Amino acid sequence: MNITLLNRPCLLSKDASQFLQWLKMTNDCVGRRKWLESLLTGLLLFTLCGIWSSAAAAPVLAHIGKRTIIVGHTVVFDADATTDIGVRRTFSLVNAPAGTLINPGNGNFSWTPQTPGVFTFGVKVTDSSPEALSDEKQVTINVLDIYANDTIRINAGGKDYITADGRKFRADAYFSAADPRTSSIESGDILNTTDDELYRSGRSSREFVYRMPVPDGEYNVVLHFAEIWFGAPGGRKGKRRFNVNINDVRKLEEFDITAQAGGAMTATQVTIPVTITSGVINIRFYQGSADMPRLAALEVLMTSRITKASLPAIADSYVRSDHYADTNYGSADSLFVKSGMNKARAYIKFSLSGLGQVNSAKLRIYGSCNCLYSSGVIARGISDDSWTENEITWNNAPTDVTGYSSHTVVTDNPKYHDLDVTEFIQQQINGDGIATLLLEWTARDTRSNYNSRESIANPPQLIINADAPVNSNTRLNQELASSALPSEAKLEKSVIYPNPAQRQFSITFSEKHTGAISLNIINRQGRSIQVGTVEKSIAKSKAEIDISKLAVSKGIHMLQIQSETETERIKLLITE
Repeated sequence: MNITLLNRPCLLSKDASQFLQWLKMTNDCVGRRKWLESLLTGLLLFTLCGIWSSAAAAPVLAHIGKRTIIVGHTVVFDADATTDIGVRRTFSLVNAPAGTLINPGNGNFSWTPQTPGVFTFGVKVTDSSPEALSDEKQVTINVLDIYANDTIRINAGGKDYITADGRKFRADAYFSAADPRTSSIESGDILNTTDDELYRSGRSSREFVYRMPVPDGEYNVVLHFAEIWFGAPGGRKGKRRFNVNINDVRKLEEFDITAQAGGAMTATQVTIPVTITSGVINIRFYQGSADMPRLAALEVLMTSRITKASLPAIADSYVRSDHYADTNYGSADSLFVKSGMNKARAYIKFSLSGLGQVNSAKLRIYGSCNCLYSSGVIARGISDDSWTENEITWNNAPTDVTGYSSHTVVTDNPKYHDLDVTEFIQQQINGDGIATLLLEWTARDTRSNYNSRESIANPPQLIINADAPVNSNTRLNQELASSALPSEAKLEKSVIYPNPAQRQFSITFSEKHTGAISLNIINRQGRSIQVGTVEKSIAKSKAEIDISKLAVSKGIHMLQIQSETETERIKLLITE
């Protein structure tokens, strides 16, 4: 008799005498296994079935916690989980707001909220075992209004406090420290202030950080100090020296409270002007040459606002060389970039209409590379904006680079990539008001892919920080109104405004449509809801749409615009 083992479990074997043996479990065998063994003779087939589950363990998702962010900024985090050896894991979201994304393989989460509020949803991990064991954790993201948090006052290490002149300092918040400590005294006259209580308590440890979400703008950071430990009376200089960084830039070095105030038990303030363009201010206190840093209170006071706008591309496409040199890819939902043989480049066009003075500009693209090692993508400015999305090919694409270029590293992990294009955008604002950017790949014979404006999620954006308010035709972090777009953009594609939308929006139709136009909303499951029919009487006509009585849920949909001569599908985000 010959025994054949098929799909045997870990450490199940047979010896020369055809004796089956299952050895003691080791770490290599951890997990839940199902198996089937067959004993085969010339006449009979015997089957043994069993389930080994004594060591089965569900995945455990790491704590994620709460996040706070300003409307229009991107919140990111990496979900992580432990699983049995050899078991794969898949991440997903449960009842998450529209626009949230998580990479199922590595747990990278990103979201750019468009409305304020407190959003609670689930992050789930599921393993690859037959039982699909899982774990889920709740995440809460507090999205502040763009006008919130432009004035912050914190009583470090203390309770809520109102000063003699009516300023309200909130109890200690927004801080983190490995060894959180506070110190205080019950009484004692603090010189140079009428608010003695504010300075009698404070936060003091080897290192601590205050991280606060704020709208982009110009700020004065006011730090309040008083030396109450080394000091009363007649404290000496040099007993406490520490450093202060704001957003990774050194602002105070070897700072001595006693020296600054002129003595111990004396209030003093230091005002530091800063420019914030990231939506977050980080104030880090850490040890210098003597003892530990100490802070009594802080104020973050906006002096002028920087308007932030996220502008969508009005046209994009990629082009390919060699056999594909006359092929147009304007309707593709991705932008393909490659070097070496069969090169590919991508072109992205933006309208700068309505923008004032620009402080900074970043091209934001979402994608990854097909490569073993990280490489880079280059964005170059192009002066010729005459190309059109549905006609551009390798043979007719503009190549007149302006000399401006920006570079960023790309890996095989899909995510957002930002390229600084400030100088080029500033030049184009003063020119024709249109900006074309060319994407090229640096690594030979490898390629990268990025979402195009036709993609249902994460299309290219131009992130603008401007001193002056953006023109009323531009919604913050939303698509441009049709009246702000150049005529070429209207000719090529219809435009929805606003987008994201609630229950009402307008559509400006492209000139490609003629006659009656039917509108349908298609959700991610492919279900189509008829919106209605519009008679297009003139070129570039505009229609006002109300879907308040239709069963359209929140989230990302496709709006299908169909006429006798043209069919379009445009991404539409419904927020409520």
